[in-house]
Amino acid sequence: MITTQTFSRRLLPLLLTCLSLLALFCANLKGYATNGHTWGTNQVLYYVNPNSVWLSPSAVVSAIEAGAQAWSSQTLANIQLVYAGSTNGSSLTLNNKNEVFLRNDSNGLVGETYWWYDGSGNLVDADTVFHEGGYHFYTGSGCSDGVYLEDAAIHELGHSLGLGHSSVANVTMEPAMPGYCDLTQMSLESDDIAGIESLYPPTSTGKNTAPSVNISSPGNGSSFSSGASVTFDGSATDSQDGDLSGSLAWESSIDGSLGYGATMNRVLSDGTHTITASVRDSGGVSGSAQITVSVGAATSTCTASPKGRRCRPPHGK
Repeated sequence: MITTQTFSRRLLPLLLTCLSLLALFCANLKGYATNGHTWGTNQVLYYVNPNSVWLSPSAVVSAIEAGAQAWSSQTLANIQLVYAGSTNGSSLTLNNKNEVFLRNDSNGLVGETYWWYDGSGNLVDADTVFHEGGYHFYTGSGCSDGVYLEDAAIHELGHSLGLGHSSVANVTMEPAMPGYCDLTQMSLESDDIAGIESLYPPTSTGKNTAPSVNISSPGNGSSFSSGASVTFDGSATDSQDGDLSGSLAWESSIDGSLGYGATMNRVLSDGTHTITASVRDSGGVSGSAQITVSVGAATSTCTASPKGRRCRPPHGK
């Protein structure tokens, strides 16, 4: 027998009361709640449909990954959500494929998570939908009267792992988001951590930490003339995996992927680029660093003289 259940989340603050759908989980009035089911494995694959009204495909995937990784990087729980690639799926249906997607519709909810479990009580499928018709989604920064997707994702993916709504205020698994443009719930509180670790008891006393990434060249705010070759140097270290510099992935906000490695040379398009160097460790936890560089045509240098202004053309020609 396969059975389905669902949780949903609103944006505006609510009284922490129990809907009839959630009555089973409201006996614990002092903290976290669970739905009574867990995955029978310590790695759960999920797929993302990156199509969005508001966000680029890469931004959608990055935001979902950020929400997913928090449950393993901020806790000792013996569980890990692993991004397995893109999907075209956009329906809440039992197909034994955990899918996350956005819909251009509105029902008053920010997001909903549906899950299915088998006769043994193990979760077998979990799907999450975010409703773009009712809310403007953002990621990273720049939010105005909207919702950060990563902030909504961490909550909904908590449901997909087996957590219910907590009765504790200001935690990630409370029923309602604190307000527009909130990012506070990206940091799991002690109640959230206790909940997920009760479902997936730790097997060690040390948790996987995120890699540390540094960009040594070029300097932040550097400027280059059009057509100039820019040298990128970076390093990455991880407490568990050691030196990860050779696996750095470089990306430009204008030109997209630039390549991989600790050092490389690239010619960038004209404009102001946000350059991101990122790396993921063997445990699936990511670290990154960012700088901004400007690329554009060099300007003439002019000086005043008794006979007027004298200008030297670009590049000393």
